[in-house]
Amino acid sequence: MESPTRQRPNPEKAPLVQHTAPVNRLPPELLSRILTYMVNWNRFGLLQGYESWSQALHFCPVCRYWRDMALSTPRLWSIITLSIDFNRRYPPIILERLLAHVKRSQSTPISFKFTINGPHADPESLDPYLNALFDEAHRWRSFEFEAPWGFNSVLMKILESTEGKLVALESLTIDVKSLEKNMFNFLQHTTPAFHSLTLISEDSDFLTYDNLASLSIPFTQITNLHLDNITTAVLAFIEVCPNLVSAHFVIPALACRRPKKKAVPYHLSSLTQLTIEVSESSQKSSDYAFADVTIIIHSLKAPALKSFALTTDAKRFDARYDIIASKRNDEFAATLEGFLARSPDLTYLRVDCVPLKDQDLLRVMPVVPHVTELVLREVGKARKANTSDRSNNIITKTFLDALTVKRKSSPLLPQLRHIHFTSRDFALIQKSFQKFVDSRLGTSSHPCSTLQSAYIKFTHDGYRAFDWSHLRERQRAGLAIRIFFQWAIDDDDPYDSNDEDYDKDEKVFLGYDTE
Repeated sequence: MESPTRQRPNPEKAPLVQHTAPVNRLPPELLSRILTYMVNWNRFGLLQGYESWSQALHFCPVCRYWRDMALSTPRLWSIITLSIDFNRRYPPIILERLLAHVKRSQSTPISFKFTINGPHADPESLDPYLNALFDEAHRWRSFEFEAPWGFNSVLMKILESTEGKLVALESLTIDVKSLEKNMFNFLQHTTPAFHSLTLISEDSDFLTYDNLASLSIPFTQITNLHLDNITTAVLAFIEVCPNLVSAHFVIPALACRRPKKKAVPYHLSSLTQLTIEVSESSQKSSDYAFADVTIIIHSLKAPALKSFALTTDAKRFDARYDIIASKRNDEFAATLEGFLARSPDLTYLRVDCVPLKDQDLLRVMPVVPHVTELVLREVGKARKANTSDRSNNIITKTFLDALTVKRKSSPLLPQLRHIHFTSRDFALIQKSFQKFVDSRLGTSSHPCSTLQSAYIKFTHDGYRAFDWSHLRERQRAGLAIRIFFQWAIDDDDPYDSNDEDYDKDEKVFLGYDTE
């Protein structure tokens, strides 16, 4: 009998050796890049019951190879979130882990986010944590501060302690209830690397053009701006930041203070991306929620604009608002048409839950001939209303027929390649949608781009009568298409929202299934 120590290799086990786990075969540079993309934050604190949650630490127990790669990739440890809840006590291990992350990040720029919760307390209790990061202030690439009422003293302590040290700062986010002039003083010492500002606040008293212009702040360096405030503040920032490349404005539906005089024209020659979002737009009111949007886009000229999105958080509009909107939409649609006409190179257009009709949107289509991607989302019907009584009817038979390429007329949106529609009543438009798709698949005599992808979501449950064979053939021919029906758990909320906290059932007819 052959000794076990001298047994011949089993040929059946050879393939197993050649197919070992890929974690041991990935090249170091590739594994390091993959791990970097997987880390979004490393959180320290006791907010929401978590003592700490470090994504970077999760790689270390996988195997020795992954541990060595994680420890030798400083960028994994440079994304730090400090979440403080003054209702809790903090064990020493939290500070130890924070110091370990700072040390392992070596000389890599740090992304630091600081959030506060709980009642007002003595900021000195934060000193051990903040001092660990103050020592590395010269490495802060981005800084985010989020706190409720009463914590401006903590923010001021951070800004005063790092004044003149933030030589690598590129991005700043401040999310507080009230604003003070001193909060902006430290920006006087920023370097040319600073270019991104996010400001979220309910306080607008200080955000006027005269106040902003009086500050010795290099506003001309700001190219990326996210502002959540009223319209007067938006216009003030537009005026002091002439070199914006990307802007996202969030304005309330019911403005407490509108401009007293008509806004002067603003020329943003470098602006390529613009998003205007209207919050709390479902409120019952006699006021027109999009009057402020009209003010903003009427005063803007952005000839280099490539992407424009107009969105709301509305789930539905009540019947009274429907009457108001029908009277004011003509002015709004005309202003929107004029604004887009001043942006001839637009390639991405999104209209999300805005109370427009199909004819309002069709008047815009001729002035945006270079759009390649169109995203439309209708608002749900009002409670106890008939299906036809909607404030927002965009994706209709009339609209699709107008976009269908015909022989004897020039097509609208001739370069359209991607569509993303959310509609309630797909049954009413199915045949028109099929004709629209067929006309966009390169068979027309008119020079027209071939439709490459179509994403359709609908929420009316009449899908059982649909015939999908025609569109399935188009899918087999190469069209990337996904059509599905989705309904919310709450029967009182017939239209789906973007809330990811709810698991909504969906039935997929064409395309991939998420499960």
